[in-house]
Amino acid sequence: MDRLRKEKRFLILYTFAGIIIYYTLISKGLFNHYDGLWHPSRYYAGEWEVSIGRWIVPLVDKARFGLVSAPMNTLISLLLTGIGHILLFDLFGLKNDAGKLLVSLLWIGSCVFCMTLSYLFTSPAYAVAFLFAAASAYTLIRQNNWGGLLLSACFFALTMGSYQGYIGVTCLILCAYFIVFCSRTEKVADIAKYCLRVAGMILCGGIFYLIGTKIITRITKISLDEYGGAASITPAVILRNLPQGVKLCYTEFYKFFATSSRHNNYFKENHCTVLLFAVLMVIMAVCVFKVLQKNVPGAVMMVIGAALLPLAANFVVLIAVGSTYIQLQTASGMAMMPGVLICMTYAAAAEHADAANVRKSKSYLLKAAAVTVLTVLLAWSEICSVTNDQLAMEEGRTSVTTIANMVAKDLKDEGLITAEEKICIFGLPAMNKLFYKYQAWEEANNYAKFGRWSVAPGCDFYSWRSTYRYLCGLSLNFCSRGEYYELKDMDEVKKMPTYPEQGSIRKIGEFIVVKVSDKY
Repeated sequence: MDRLRKEKRFLILYTFAGIIIYYTLISKGLFNHYDGLWHPSRYYAGEWEVSIGRWIVPLVDKARFGLVSAPMNTLISLLLTGIGHILLFDLFGLKNDAGKLLVSLLWIGSCVFCMTLSYLFTSPAYAVAFLFAAASAYTLIRQNNWGGLLLSACFFALTMGSYQGYIGVTCLILCAYFIVFCSRTEKVADIAKYCLRVAGMILCGGIFYLIGTKIITRITKISLDEYGGAASITPAVILRNLPQGVKLCYTEFYKFFATSSRHNNYFKENHCTVLLFAVLMVIMAVCVFKVLQKNVPGAVMMVIGAALLPLAANFVVLIAVGSTYIQLQTASGMAMMPGVLICMTYAAAAEHADAANVRKSKSYLLKAAAVTVLTVLLAWSEICSVTNDQLAMEEGRTSVTTIANMVAKDLKDEGLITAEEKICIFGLPAMNKLFYKYQAWEEANNYAKFGRWSVAPGCDFYSWRSTYRYLCGLSLNFCSRGEYYELKDMDEVKKMPTYPEQGSIRKIGEFIVVKVSDKY
């Protein structure tokens, strides 16, 4: 609590910055077209979340009475992740509020955080996972005893119980601090002790999580689902899939930061990130060289630690058996990577600087200026990207709602809205010729391209049903999901033209079928 009182100015700045960046999302009540569209009003997590091992989420929902409010949930998410950043900065010794805010913008402005906020119904639970993840790393480092290890393991288990993807944040912070620790100590025994404590914490945290999952599923009588491999994860399975998981950690790291295959690069975020990483690598190379002159094992361990950073950030891949790529919402470790690396480099460089002359050194000024300029550029490009994503969500939602209302009017005019007949709508609205695609929509990340939702089983069905219920405010008599699948495979439906062509609305048996596009 003392730490929070001292950092209240930063927390206010952090929250205010987030509100400014996400003003459009907050004021317009925006959400993505995945689960965000399905639960935009009131939602209590339950059987599904428990079945995939996220048993903390129902508690978070009950604490806020299931309310899905953009202002409230975004504010909660900003406050919780802001406290997590306070713990991060305390570990690495960052004290300047302006510097801390600049580094924080790399997380606030990331597409990962924007996507998280667009899941309005569960964004506070994700923020809780972030806070637990930061608390786990902080506790293990600050409390160098058995009690600290066990408490850290509890936080690690709670992170997984909230959202498993955030354990990468814990592992990334611990790996980055390991590099700084190796630059400070000359005792190999101390380095070995740190490694053992980290390994012990992760092992205990995993055990605590499994015990908690067993207890919760037994009490609630809910079986684990195969989603993400939740029901089949065992130590033997994890070990068997370890080589593939390690490879995936590094390939996904490359794809996230050096390509546009995981998120777009219209605003040159990747260019800024690569340049920033290059400058930080040069600064850290100098630090390693200084350590090498008096502590060879420490320098070697610093290099090994640096090589493990991608593995740490993507640690969830090692337990998510069967994963072939990292979903954007689970890439929290990689989203935190630039900020954590800046903190790490600052702490390591400060350890070997001449405190009396460092600020007068031209070399110091040059390196500080380069890092600051590149951080500003990266933060700005990220903010522009998530601002564009918010505009795309708003524009896409307008187009989807307009098309849905047109269809409803045609159904009414033709006398097809009755209590007896069931309505079934097929096709992504974004693929319809009436759907206007603005430049913002075209250049948005996939989660923000509202109207081009997933065609995975059931998604088209749930998305259209939610569109009418929540965006149009209409209670139509929709078919069931099973009936949707039966109609989907019918040749009669496949041969239908798309709306608004003649024949795009047809009566097939007891169903009124509307075909919006050929992709469904």
